[in-house]
This record gives sequence, C-alpha cells and structure tokens, in this order.
Amino acid sequence: MKKIAGFLVAGLVALTGAAHAQNYPNRPVTIIVGFGQGGPDTNARLLAAQINAQSGANVVVENKPGAGSMIGTEAVVRAQPDGYTLLMTSAALATLPALQKQISFDPLKDLVPVSLVARSEASFLVASPSLPVNDVAGLLKYAKSNPVTYGSSGVGASSHLRMAMFAAKNGLKLIHLPFKSTGDSVASVMNGETQILFVTASQAIPIIKEGRVKPLGYDAEKRAGFLPNVPTIAEAGAVPTGMDSGWNGILAPKGTPPEVIAWLEKQIKTAAETPDIRAKIEGLGLEVVASNSAEFGKVLAAAIDSMGEAVRTAGISPK
Repeated sequence: MKKIAGFLVAGLVALTGAAHAQNYPNRPVTIIVGFGQGGPDTNARLLAAQINAQSGANVVVENKPGAGSMIGTEAVVRAQPDGYTLLMTSAALATLPALQKQISFDPLKDLVPVSLVARSEASFLVASPSLPVNDVAGLLKYAKSNPVTYGSSGVGASSHLRMAMFAAKNGLKLIHLPFKSTGDSVASVMNGETQILFVTASQAIPIIKEGRVKPLGYDAEKRAGFLPNVPTIAEAGAVPTGMDSGWNGILAPKGTPPEVIAWLEKQIKTAAETPDIRAKIEGLGLEVVASNSAEFGKVLAAAIDSMGEAVRTAGISPK
C-alpha cells in the first residue's frame, strides 16, 4: 500500500507541475535586476517588452540594487519557485561568493540558469595620453622602474580584478585608485589622474576613436573587428588575463518546474534574436548569445572559478 501511495503522490506532483506549465504564465512575471539603470536593466526591459509582444504575457522589471547585486539576488532566491520571479544579472554574480563573507546563498545550488542573453566584448587596456608609452611592451618596461597608477569603478569591480590579474601575470606592481563609478574611472585616465585602465568595448570605442586615450591592447584571443589595428595583449608581448569578458543572463529560483524553464528559454531566445532587439543589444556593444539552461550553467560555473581566482589575486578579503 505504501508503494502504491507513493506512486499516487508522485503522479499528482507530476500532474500538478504539468498543469502549472500549461497555465503559465497567468499573472505578471517579475524580472528582478540587482542593479540600477543601464547594463542588465536595459537588456531586461528590452526582453520584457518583446516577450510581452510575442507571447501576450505580462512581464515587468523591478530594480533592487545594492551590495554588488546581492540584495536583488537574495530576493529571487527566497521567492516561490513558480516562474513568476526571475533574476536578470551579470557576471558580478560570479564574484559574490569570493567577495561576500555573509552570502546567504550558493549561485550554483540555489538558482537555476535559464538563459544567457548577451556577452560583453572583451576589455581594452588603454593609457592616458600623458603616459610616455605607446604599446604594451613599452608599458611593461616603464612600469618596472616607474610607479604606474590605474583606476577602477571600485574594489572588486571587473576593471579592478582584470588589472590585478594582468599585473600578477606580468610581474608588475601597480597602484590602484578606485572610483565611485565607471564614468569617474574613465575620466581619470583621460585627464591623466590615473595612467592606465581596462575598459569594456562600448566604453573604449568612442574615447579611442576620439584620441582621448591610447589603446595598448585587447584582452582577448583575437583582435576586435571594430578596432582591428589594436593588437591583442598576447600579440603585444604580454600575458593576457584569461578572464571572462562578462555577460548578462536570466536565472530562476531552485525548484522552478522544468516545463516553465523550457517556456522561458524559448521566449528569451525568440525575443533576443528578433532583429530589432538584436540591433539594440548590439548597439550597446554586446553580442547576443541566447542559450539554454545547461549552456548557461557551464558558463556560470566557469565564471565563479575564474572570478574567485581574480579576487584572491587582487588580495581582496571577503567583507
């Protein structure tokens, strides 16, 4: 009898999950973004509008910024695993286990990857016009006998971690000057307050083309098609960082029904690959890479490993 009862319970659970998936979504779906305006928030709003248009769903976006995206992430981890609360995040999620001592969740165990949305182009190493070097080889030589400062958008930010990895792999001792925002750090290298900086492609393109900074190298395996005259860091004779270039993706709470994940995968892929949405995302300097849950899971696991190494290399203690 116990075995029969067990089969009945399992059958009811399966039927309930199937019924849920067939009716999903029948009320608003909220995508929580752990940041303010711009970046992942922009992509979340583009996707939400397109999914609504193509499916008739009601997807809304809610910002819960703070603590390096941890506040928004915790809200999703605590939510009911029914597909009505989702997380749009960036590669910053991969740094949280290494940066936060009091983290209350495990990104790999308490969240289910749904789909990548976009990847960032790799970062450019740029120099202030006042720095007396014009290439990476010149920087390596100069930095051996002169103090060199670099900016970032804050301790633990990708611009900080990438430079820390670059310095460690190339035997350099650099001076870190963190700023409150990306804009401030970019301004600092343009006006000579700092001397070098790693900036993303979307940030680098205008200031390189306008001659406001000197491009030294591209931290990727091959040159960027939009700035083909800038050599890769390896071509320039230095060791690249090997760090993830960054991404945006959507996750759900652990326990979200597979049928719901499959529905979301399909809708996100269709939305992201719509010509208008693709053009808008690419206009932000990103590459559309809508994926499935399994593919995103592998990216997230690898990012947690690489970002953890970068945090340790930078000598940052969890807070």
